[in-house]
Amino acid sequence: MSVKSVQLRSEANDLYKEARAIQTKKSAGTATADEIKKFDTIMADVDLKLDEARQLEATDDRMKKIDEELRTARNGVSETASIDGKKLDKRYKYETAEQRNERIYKEKRGFYDFVFGDCNDESRKVMHRDRSNGLTNIPSYEQRAQEAISNPITAFTANASFLVPQGFQYELEVATKAYGNMLGDCRVIDTASGNPMYWPTENDTAQAAHVIGESTQVSENDINLSHVLFGAWKYTADVVRVSLELEQDSFESIDNIVKDAFAVRWGRGLNRDFTTGDGNQKATGILTAIAASGATPVTAVGSSREDGSGATGTNSIGYDDYVNLIHSVDPSYRNRPKTRFVFHDQVLQSARLLLDKFGRPLWLPGMSANSPDTILGVPYSINQQMPSGGGSPFTPTVFFSGNPTVIYGDLSKYVIRRVKEMSIMRLVERYADFGEVGLLSFGRYDAQLVDAGTHPINVLKQA
Repeated sequence: MSVKSVQLRSEANDLYKEARAIQTKKSAGTATADEIKKFDTIMADVDLKLDEARQLEATDDRMKKIDEELRTARNGVSETASIDGKKLDKRYKYETAEQRNERIYKEKRGFYDFVFGDCNDESRKVMHRDRSNGLTNIPSYEQRAQEAISNPITAFTANASFLVPQGFQYELEVATKAYGNMLGDCRVIDTASGNPMYWPTENDTAQAAHVIGESTQVSENDINLSHVLFGAWKYTADVVRVSLELEQDSFESIDNIVKDAFAVRWGRGLNRDFTTGDGNQKATGILTAIAASGATPVTAVGSSREDGSGATGTNSIGYDDYVNLIHSVDPSYRNRPKTRFVFHDQVLQSARLLLDKFGRPLWLPGMSANSPDTILGVPYSINQQMPSGGGSPFTPTVFFSGNPTVIYGDLSKYVIRRVKEMSIMRLVERYADFGEVGLLSFGRYDAQLVDAGTHPINVLKQA
Protein backbone atom coordinates (compact mmCIF):
# COMPACT_ATOMS: atom_id res chain seq x y z
CA MET A 1 0.00 0.00 0.00
CA SER A 2 1.46 3.38 -1.04
CA VAL A 3 2.21 6.26 1.33
CA LYS A 4 -0.46 8.36 -0.38
CA SER A 5 -3.06 5.61 0.13
CA VAL A 6 -2.23 5.36 3.84
CA GLN A 7 -2.48 9.14 4.18
CA LEU A 8 -5.89 9.23 2.45
CA ARG A 9 -7.29 6.50 4.68
CA SER A 10 -5.98 8.29 7.76
CA GLU A 11 -7.60 11.56 6.65
CA ALA A 12 -10.86 9.71 5.96
CA ASN A 13 -10.77 8.24 9.45
CA ASP A 14 -10.25 11.69 11.04
CA LEU A 15 -13.13 13.16 9.03
CA TYR A 16 -15.35 10.25 9.97
CA LYS A 17 -14.69 10.83 13.67
CA GLU A 18 -15.67 14.48 13.22
CA ALA A 19 -18.87 13.42 11.42
CA ARG A 20 -19.71 11.03 14.23
CA ALA A 21 -19.37 13.80 16.78
CA ILE A 22 -21.93 15.84 14.83
CA GLN A 23 -24.21 12.78 14.54
CA THR A 24 -24.10 12.39 18.31
CA LYS A 25 -25.22 16.01 18.69
CA LYS A 26 -28.01 15.42 16.14
CA SER A 27 -29.26 12.44 18.14
CA ALA A 28 -29.24 14.57 21.28
CA GLY A 29 -31.00 17.47 19.48
CA THR A 30 -28.14 19.93 20.15
CA ALA A 31 -26.67 20.18 16.64
CA THR A 32 -26.83 23.56 14.90
CA ALA A 33 -28.02 24.04 11.32
CA ASP A 34 -24.44 24.71 10.18
CA GLU A 35 -23.24 21.48 11.81
CA ILE A 36 -26.00 19.47 10.14
CA LYS A 37 -25.05 20.95 6.77
CA LYS A 38 -21.37 20.28 7.46
CA PHE A 39 -22.14 16.61 8.27
CA ASP A 40 -23.23 15.86 4.68
CA THR A 41 -20.12 17.58 3.29
CA ILE A 42 -17.82 15.59 5.58
CA MET A 43 -19.42 12.24 4.67
CA ALA A 44 -19.03 13.06 0.97
CA ASP A 45 -15.32 13.83 1.57
CA VAL A 46 -14.91 10.50 3.40
CA ASP A 47 -16.30 8.62 0.40
CA LEU A 48 -14.07 10.51 -2.03
CA LYS A 49 -10.90 9.88 -0.03
CA LEU A 50 -11.65 6.17 0.40
CA ASP A 51 -12.41 5.82 -3.31
CA GLU A 52 -9.16 7.55 -4.23
CA ALA A 53 -7.23 5.31 -1.81
CA ARG A 54 -8.75 2.18 -3.32
CA GLN A 55 -7.91 3.38 -6.84
CA LEU A 56 -4.28 3.99 -5.84
CA GLU A 57 -4.06 0.52 -4.28
CA ALA A 58 -5.56 -1.06 -7.40
CA THR A 59 -3.06 0.86 -9.57
CA ASP A 60 -0.16 -0.29 -7.38
CA ASP A 61 -1.28 -3.90 -7.71
CA ARG A 62 -1.62 -3.54 -11.48
CA MET A 63 1.85 -2.00 -11.87
CA LYS A 64 3.38 -4.83 -9.83
CA LYS A 65 1.73 -7.38 -12.12
CA ILE A 66 2.99 -5.59 -15.24
CA ASP A 67 6.56 -5.35 -13.86
CA GLU A 68 6.50 -9.04 -13.00
CA GLU A 69 5.22 -10.04 -16.45
CA LEU A 70 7.80 -7.88 -18.24
CA ARG A 71 10.63 -9.30 -16.15
CA THR A 72 9.42 -12.82 -16.91
CA ALA A 73 9.22 -12.07 -20.63
CA ARG A 74 12.76 -10.58 -20.71
CA ASN A 75 14.14 -13.68 -19.02
CA GLY A 76 12.52 -15.90 -21.64
CA VAL A 77 10.51 -17.82 -19.05
CA SER A 78 7.07 -17.11 -20.47
CA GLU A 79 5.82 -16.89 -24.04
CA THR A 80 3.10 -14.40 -23.07
CA ALA A 81 2.72 -11.23 -21.04
CA SER A 82 -0.40 -10.39 -19.07
CA ILE A 83 -2.21 -7.18 -18.13
CA ASP A 84 -5.33 -7.42 -15.95
CA GLY A 85 -5.56 -11.12 -16.70
CA LYS A 86 -5.58 -10.65 -20.51
CA LYS A 87 -2.71 -12.48 -22.22
CA LEU A 88 -0.74 -10.64 -24.88
CA ASP A 89 1.23 -12.60 -27.48
CA LYS A 90 4.92 -11.57 -27.40
CA ARG A 91 4.99 -11.52 -31.19
CA TYR A 92 2.59 -8.54 -31.26
CA LYS A 93 3.99 -6.45 -28.40
CA TYR A 94 6.30 -4.35 -30.56
CA GLU A 95 4.52 -4.30 -33.92
CA THR A 96 4.03 -1.00 -35.74
CA ALA A 97 0.63 0.57 -36.36
CA GLU A 98 0.77 -0.50 -40.02
CA GLN A 99 1.61 -4.08 -39.07
CA ARG A 100 -1.17 -4.11 -36.50
CA ASN A 101 -3.77 -2.86 -39.02
CA GLU A 102 -2.67 -5.47 -41.53
CA ARG A 103 -2.91 -8.25 -38.95
CA ILE A 104 -6.35 -7.12 -37.73
CA TYR A 105 -7.62 -7.02 -41.30
CA LYS A 106 -6.45 -10.57 -41.96
CA GLU A 107 -7.94 -11.82 -38.69
CA LYS A 108 -11.30 -10.21 -39.46
CA ARG A 109 -11.31 -11.59 -42.99
CA GLY A 110 -10.57 -15.03 -41.62
CA PHE A 111 -13.45 -14.60 -39.17
CA TYR A 112 -15.87 -13.74 -41.99
CA ASP A 113 -14.67 -16.69 -44.08
CA PHE A 114 -15.31 -18.99 -41.13
CA VAL A 115 -18.70 -17.61 -40.08
CA PHE A 116 -20.15 -16.89 -43.54
CA GLY A 117 -18.40 -19.59 -45.55
CA ASP A 118 -21.70 -20.92 -46.93
CA CYS A 119 -22.72 -17.61 -48.54
CA ASN A 120 -22.65 -17.22 -52.31
CA ASP A 121 -20.02 -15.20 -54.19
CA GLU A 122 -22.17 -12.07 -54.35
CA SER A 123 -22.64 -12.09 -50.58
CA ARG A 124 -18.93 -12.63 -50.04
CA LYS A 125 -18.20 -9.46 -52.03
CA VAL A 126 -20.24 -7.55 -49.50
CA MET A 127 -18.31 -9.14 -46.63
CA HIS A 128 -14.78 -8.57 -47.84
CA ARG A 129 -12.68 -5.46 -48.26
CA ASP A 130 -11.25 -4.68 -51.68
CA ARG A 131 -7.61 -3.72 -50.97
CA SER A 132 -7.42 -1.14 -53.78
CA ASN A 133 -10.90 0.42 -53.70
CA GLY A 134 -11.79 0.27 -50.00
CA LEU A 135 -15.15 -1.25 -49.08
CA THR A 136 -17.06 -3.00 -51.85
CA ASN A 137 -20.86 -2.81 -52.10
CA ILE A 138 -21.23 -1.25 -48.66
CA PRO A 139 -24.31 1.01 -48.39
CA SER A 140 -23.71 4.59 -47.32
CA TYR A 141 -24.79 5.93 -43.94
CA GLU A 142 -27.81 7.62 -45.57
CA GLN A 143 -28.77 4.41 -47.39
CA ARG A 144 -28.53 2.43 -44.19
CA ALA A 145 -30.70 4.95 -42.33
CA GLN A 146 -33.32 4.80 -45.11
CA GLU A 147 -33.28 0.99 -45.05
CA ALA A 148 -33.77 1.06 -41.27
CA ILE A 149 -37.04 2.93 -41.90
CA SER A 150 -38.35 0.91 -44.84
CA ASN A 151 -37.17 -2.62 -43.92
CA PRO A 152 -38.36 -4.65 -40.89
CA ILE A 153 -34.86 -5.20 -39.46
CA THR A 154 -34.16 -5.59 -35.75
CA ALA A 155 -33.89 -2.67 -33.35
CA PHE A 156 -30.26 -3.55 -32.55
CA THR A 157 -29.17 -3.46 -36.21
CA ALA A 158 -31.07 -0.23 -36.89
CA ASN A 159 -29.75 1.61 -33.82
CA ALA A 160 -26.26 0.12 -34.01
CA SER A 161 -25.69 1.84 -37.38
CA PHE A 162 -24.69 4.83 -35.27
CA LEU A 163 -21.56 2.91 -34.30
CA VAL A 164 -20.22 3.49 -37.82
CA PRO A 165 -17.75 6.43 -37.68
CA GLN A 166 -19.30 9.59 -39.17
CA GLY A 167 -17.15 12.23 -37.53
CA PHE A 168 -18.15 11.71 -33.90
CA GLN A 169 -16.43 10.60 -30.69
CA TYR A 170 -14.91 7.13 -31.08
CA GLU A 171 -16.24 5.96 -27.75
CA LEU A 172 -19.31 3.94 -26.83
CA GLU A 173 -21.15 5.11 -23.71
CA VAL A 174 -22.80 2.16 -21.97
CA ALA A 175 -25.60 2.67 -19.45
CA THR A 176 -25.08 0.78 -16.21
CA LYS A 177 -27.30 -0.20 -13.31
CA ALA A 178 -26.17 -2.21 -10.30
CA TYR A 179 -27.84 -5.52 -9.51
CA GLY A 180 -25.80 -7.65 -7.08
CA ASN A 181 -23.09 -10.26 -6.62
CA MET A 182 -24.78 -13.54 -5.70
CA LEU A 183 -22.48 -15.44 -8.08
CA GLY A 184 -19.47 -14.00 -6.27
CA ASP A 185 -20.79 -14.19 -2.70
CA CYS A 186 -22.18 -17.73 -2.81
CA ARG A 187 -20.68 -21.09 -3.65
CA VAL A 188 -20.67 -22.08 -7.33
CA ILE A 189 -20.13 -25.68 -8.46
CA ASP A 190 -19.67 -26.82 -12.07
CA THR A 191 -21.04 -30.13 -13.34
CA ALA A 192 -20.35 -31.88 -16.64
CA SER A 193 -24.03 -32.75 -17.20
CA GLY A 194 -27.44 -31.48 -16.14
CA ASN A 195 -28.98 -34.65 -14.76
CA PRO A 196 -30.81 -34.34 -11.38
CA MET A 197 -28.25 -34.11 -8.62
CA TYR A 198 -28.81 -35.08 -4.99
CA TRP A 199 -26.81 -33.30 -2.28
CA PRO A 200 -26.90 -35.47 0.89
CA THR A 201 -27.31 -33.83 4.31
CA GLU A 202 -26.96 -35.05 7.88
CA ASN A 203 -28.34 -33.62 11.11
CA ASP A 204 -27.17 -35.40 14.26
CA THR A 205 -27.06 -32.26 16.42
CA ALA A 206 -29.80 -33.51 18.78
CA GLN A 207 -27.74 -36.52 19.83
CA ALA A 208 -24.85 -36.78 22.31
CA ALA A 209 -22.90 -39.45 24.13
CA HIS A 210 -24.30 -40.39 27.55
CA VAL A 211 -23.65 -42.58 30.58
CA ILE A 212 -24.84 -46.17 30.56
CA GLY A 213 -25.07 -48.61 33.46
CA GLU A 214 -23.01 -51.74 33.87
CA SER A 215 -24.28 -54.75 31.89
CA THR A 216 -26.94 -52.56 30.25
CA GLN A 217 -27.82 -53.07 26.61
CA VAL A 218 -27.06 -50.11 24.31
CA SER A 219 -30.11 -48.69 22.52
CA GLU A 220 -30.22 -48.03 18.76
CA ASN A 221 -30.03 -44.41 17.61
CA ASP A 222 -29.83 -43.79 13.87
CA ILE A 223 -28.29 -40.74 12.20
CA ASN A 224 -30.78 -38.42 10.49
CA LEU A 225 -29.93 -38.29 6.75
CA SER A 226 -31.70 -36.35 4.01
CA HIS A 227 -30.87 -34.60 0.72
CA VAL A 228 -31.34 -31.47 -1.38
CA LEU A 229 -32.23 -31.90 -5.07
CA PHE A 230 -30.61 -29.74 -7.79
CA GLY A 231 -31.97 -29.47 -11.33
CA ALA A 232 -30.60 -27.52 -14.32
CA TRP A 233 -32.90 -24.83 -15.70
CA LYS A 234 -32.12 -23.51 -19.18
CA TYR A 235 -31.51 -19.75 -19.39
CA THR A 236 -30.89 -17.49 -22.39
CA ALA A 237 -30.09 -13.85 -23.10
CA ASP A 238 -32.09 -13.91 -26.38
CA VAL A 239 -30.85 -13.31 -29.95
CA VAL A 240 -29.01 -10.24 -31.24
CA ARG A 241 -28.86 -9.77 -35.03
CA VAL A 242 -25.84 -8.04 -36.55
CA SER A 243 -25.46 -6.95 -40.18
CA LEU A 244 -22.28 -7.68 -42.11
CA GLU A 245 -21.89 -3.99 -42.97
CA LEU A 246 -22.07 -3.00 -39.34
CA GLU A 247 -19.46 -5.59 -38.34
CA GLN A 248 -17.08 -4.27 -41.01
CA ASP A 249 -17.63 -0.53 -40.48
CA SER A 250 -17.94 -0.18 -36.72
CA PHE A 251 -15.06 1.49 -34.88
CA GLU A 252 -15.58 -1.04 -32.07
CA SER A 253 -15.77 -4.82 -32.40
CA ILE A 254 -19.47 -5.70 -32.55
CA ASP A 255 -18.58 -9.18 -31.34
CA ASN A 256 -17.11 -7.70 -28.14
CA ILE A 257 -20.04 -5.31 -27.68
CA VAL A 258 -22.55 -8.16 -27.88
CA LYS A 259 -20.52 -10.39 -25.56
CA ASP A 260 -20.24 -7.60 -22.98
CA ALA A 261 -23.98 -6.97 -23.21
CA PHE A 262 -24.67 -10.69 -22.80
CA ALA A 263 -22.47 -10.77 -19.69
CA VAL A 264 -24.52 -7.99 -18.07
CA ARG A 265 -27.82 -9.62 -19.09
CA TRP A 266 -26.70 -12.89 -17.54
CA GLY A 267 -25.50 -11.21 -14.36
CA ARG A 268 -28.74 -9.29 -13.89
CA GLY A 269 -31.07 -12.18 -14.73
CA LEU A 270 -29.27 -14.81 -12.64
CA ASN A 271 -28.83 -12.46 -9.68
CA ARG A 272 -32.59 -11.75 -9.73
CA ASP A 273 -33.54 -15.45 -9.64
CA PHE A 274 -30.82 -16.31 -7.11
CA THR A 275 -32.29 -13.61 -4.85
CA THR A 276 -36.08 -13.87 -5.25
CA GLY A 277 -36.74 -16.82 -7.61
CA ASP A 278 -39.71 -18.95 -6.55
CA GLY A 279 -38.25 -22.26 -7.81
CA ASN A 280 -41.08 -22.76 -10.33
CA GLN A 281 -39.31 -23.55 -13.63
CA LYS A 282 -36.37 -21.45 -12.40
CA ALA A 283 -33.74 -21.38 -9.67
CA THR A 284 -34.89 -21.15 -6.04
CA GLY A 285 -33.86 -17.74 -4.72
CA ILE A 286 -32.11 -17.40 -1.37
CA LEU A 287 -35.08 -15.59 0.21
CA THR A 288 -37.47 -18.34 -0.93
CA ALA A 289 -35.06 -21.02 0.32
CA ILE A 290 -34.68 -19.38 3.76
CA ALA A 291 -38.46 -19.23 4.17
CA ALA A 292 -38.78 -22.91 3.16
CA SER A 293 -35.97 -24.02 5.51
CA GLY A 294 -38.06 -23.40 8.62
CA ALA A 295 -35.75 -20.75 10.04
CA THR A 296 -37.59 -18.22 12.20
CA PRO A 297 -37.05 -14.75 10.71
CA VAL A 298 -36.01 -11.90 12.98
CA THR A 299 -38.63 -9.14 13.24
CA ALA A 300 -37.26 -5.60 13.21
CA VAL A 301 -37.86 -3.32 16.20
CA GLY A 302 -36.54 -0.18 14.49
CA SER A 303 -34.00 2.56 15.18
CA SER A 304 -35.93 4.81 17.59
CA ARG A 305 -33.56 4.02 20.46
CA GLU A 306 -30.57 5.22 18.41
CA ASP A 307 -31.95 8.25 16.56
CA GLY A 308 -34.82 9.28 18.84
CA SER A 309 -37.02 9.80 15.80
CA GLY A 310 -39.89 7.53 16.76
CA ALA A 311 -39.09 5.21 13.85
CA THR A 312 -40.46 1.68 14.24
CA GLY A 313 -39.67 -1.77 12.92
CA THR A 314 -42.07 -1.11 10.08
CA ASN A 315 -39.97 1.64 8.51
CA SER A 316 -36.43 1.40 9.94
CA ILE A 317 -33.63 -0.92 11.10
CA GLY A 318 -31.76 -0.31 14.34
CA TYR A 319 -28.76 -1.55 16.29
CA ASP A 320 -30.84 -4.17 18.09
CA ASP A 321 -32.01 -5.61 14.78
CA TYR A 322 -28.48 -6.26 13.49
CA VAL A 323 -27.44 -7.84 16.81
CA ASN A 324 -30.55 -10.03 16.97
CA LEU A 325 -30.06 -11.17 13.36
CA ILE A 326 -26.42 -12.11 13.98
CA HIS A 327 -27.34 -14.16 17.04
CA SER A 328 -30.21 -15.91 15.26
CA VAL A 329 -27.53 -17.88 13.38
CA ASP A 330 -25.56 -20.55 15.24
CA PRO A 331 -22.01 -19.46 16.25
CA SER A 332 -20.53 -22.28 14.16
CA TYR A 333 -21.51 -20.33 11.01
CA ARG A 334 -20.54 -16.80 12.09
CA ASN A 335 -16.78 -16.74 11.48
CA ARG A 336 -16.60 -18.41 8.09
CA PRO A 337 -15.04 -16.73 5.00
CA LYS A 338 -18.38 -16.15 3.23
CA THR A 339 -20.38 -15.03 6.29
CA ARG A 340 -21.80 -11.55 5.63
CA PHE A 341 -24.83 -9.28 5.42
CA VAL A 342 -26.67 -8.85 2.10
CA PHE A 343 -29.04 -5.90 1.61
CA HIS A 344 -30.22 -3.09 -0.67
CA ASP A 345 -28.18 0.10 -0.92
CA GLN A 346 -30.94 1.98 0.91
CA VAL A 347 -30.35 -0.23 3.94
CA LEU A 348 -26.66 0.70 3.85
CA GLN A 349 -27.65 4.37 3.66
CA SER A 350 -29.61 4.06 6.92
CA ALA A 351 -26.89 1.96 8.62
CA ARG A 352 -24.20 4.58 7.99
CA LEU A 353 -26.12 7.03 10.18
CA LEU A 354 -26.65 4.72 13.16
CA LEU A 355 -24.79 4.71 16.50
CA ASP A 356 -24.85 2.12 19.23
CA LYS A 357 -25.90 3.09 22.78
CA PHE A 358 -22.33 4.20 23.55
CA GLY A 359 -22.25 6.60 20.59
CA ARG A 360 -20.07 4.39 18.41
CA PRO A 361 -20.91 3.99 14.71
CA LEU A 362 -22.25 0.68 13.41
CA TRP A 363 -20.69 1.25 9.97
CA LEU A 364 -16.90 1.42 9.76
CA PRO A 365 -14.79 1.88 6.61
CA GLY A 366 -12.02 -0.57 5.82
CA MET A 367 -8.85 1.19 6.99
CA SER A 368 -6.26 -1.09 5.36
CA ALA A 369 -5.65 -2.26 1.82
CA ASN A 370 -8.30 -4.68 0.52
CA SER A 371 -10.14 -4.72 3.85
CA PRO A 372 -13.95 -4.51 3.51
CA ASP A 373 -16.23 -1.92 5.05
CA THR A 374 -18.23 -3.48 7.89
CA ILE A 375 -21.35 -3.16 10.04
CA LEU A 376 -20.71 -4.31 13.62
CA GLY A 377 -17.52 -5.88 12.30
CA VAL A 378 -19.36 -7.95 9.66
CA PRO A 379 -18.67 -7.39 5.92
CA TYR A 380 -21.61 -6.82 3.61
CA SER A 381 -22.67 -6.96 -0.04
CA ILE A 382 -25.06 -4.69 -1.89
CA ASN A 383 -27.86 -6.46 -3.77
CA GLN A 384 -30.12 -4.04 -5.63
CA GLN A 385 -32.54 -6.83 -6.47
CA MET A 386 -33.61 -7.35 -2.88
CA PRO A 387 -37.36 -6.60 -2.53
CA SER A 388 -37.98 -2.88 -2.98
CA GLY A 389 -40.93 -0.55 -3.39
CA GLY A 390 -39.21 1.42 -6.17
CA GLY A 391 -39.02 5.20 -6.33
CA SER A 392 -36.07 7.46 -5.61
CA PRO A 393 -32.86 5.71 -4.42
CA PHE A 394 -32.69 8.31 -1.62
CA THR A 395 -36.13 7.40 -0.25
CA PRO A 396 -36.26 4.38 2.10
CA THR A 397 -38.70 2.48 -0.11
CA VAL A 398 -37.35 -0.94 0.96
CA PHE A 399 -38.82 -0.48 4.44
CA PHE A 400 -42.33 -1.92 4.20
CA SER A 401 -44.22 -4.05 6.67
CA GLY A 402 -43.27 -7.71 6.22
CA ASN A 403 -40.52 -6.94 3.70
CA PRO A 404 -37.30 -9.04 4.04
CA THR A 405 -34.52 -6.45 4.12
CA VAL A 406 -31.31 -8.03 5.47
CA ILE A 407 -29.84 -11.49 4.87
CA TYR A 408 -27.14 -12.77 7.22
CA GLY A 409 -25.19 -16.01 7.45
CA ASP A 410 -22.71 -18.30 5.72
CA LEU A 411 -23.47 -17.76 2.03
CA SER A 412 -21.36 -20.77 1.03
CA LYS A 413 -24.38 -22.83 2.13
CA TYR A 414 -26.39 -21.32 -0.73
CA VAL A 415 -25.05 -23.39 -3.64
CA ILE A 416 -25.35 -22.40 -7.31
CA ARG A 417 -25.10 -25.24 -9.82
CA ARG A 418 -23.70 -24.37 -13.26
CA VAL A 419 -23.71 -26.96 -16.06
CA LYS A 420 -20.43 -26.52 -17.94
CA GLU A 421 -19.96 -22.94 -19.19
CA MET A 422 -22.35 -20.51 -20.84
CA SER A 423 -22.27 -21.11 -24.62
CA ILE A 424 -22.53 -18.45 -27.34
CA MET A 425 -23.86 -19.58 -30.72
CA ARG A 426 -23.74 -17.92 -34.16
CA LEU A 427 -26.80 -18.37 -36.36
CA VAL A 428 -25.34 -18.07 -39.86
CA GLU A 429 -27.87 -19.60 -42.26
CA ARG A 430 -31.01 -18.40 -40.45
CA TYR A 431 -30.41 -14.71 -41.30
CA ALA A 432 -28.18 -15.16 -44.38
CA ASP A 433 -30.80 -13.71 -46.75
CA PHE A 434 -30.74 -10.51 -44.66
CA GLY A 435 -26.95 -10.34 -44.79
CA GLU A 436 -26.92 -10.76 -41.01
CA VAL A 437 -25.67 -13.15 -38.39
CA GLY A 438 -27.50 -13.90 -35.14
CA LEU A 439 -25.71 -14.20 -31.80
CA LEU A 440 -27.36 -15.89 -28.83
CA SER A 441 -26.33 -17.55 -25.60
CA PHE A 442 -27.54 -20.43 -23.45
CA GLY A 443 -26.69 -21.65 -19.98
CA ARG A 444 -28.10 -24.10 -17.42
CA TYR A 445 -28.31 -23.19 -13.74
CA ASP A 446 -30.05 -24.08 -10.52
CA ALA A 447 -29.56 -23.01 -6.90
CA GLN A 448 -30.62 -24.33 -3.50
CA LEU A 449 -29.92 -23.68 0.16
CA VAL A 450 -28.04 -26.70 1.53
CA ASP A 451 -29.49 -26.68 5.05
CA ALA A 452 -29.16 -29.86 7.08
CA GLY A 453 -31.47 -28.43 9.73
CA THR A 454 -29.48 -25.86 11.72
CA HIS A 455 -30.28 -22.87 9.45
CA PRO A 456 -26.90 -21.34 8.43
CA ILE A 457 -28.63 -18.27 6.91
CA ASN A 458 -31.47 -16.14 8.26
CA VAL A 459 -33.30 -12.97 7.31
CA LEU A 460 -34.55 -9.78 8.98
CA LYS A 461 -38.13 -8.76 8.22
CA GLN A 462 -39.81 -5.43 8.86
CA ALA A 463 -42.55 -5.56 11.50
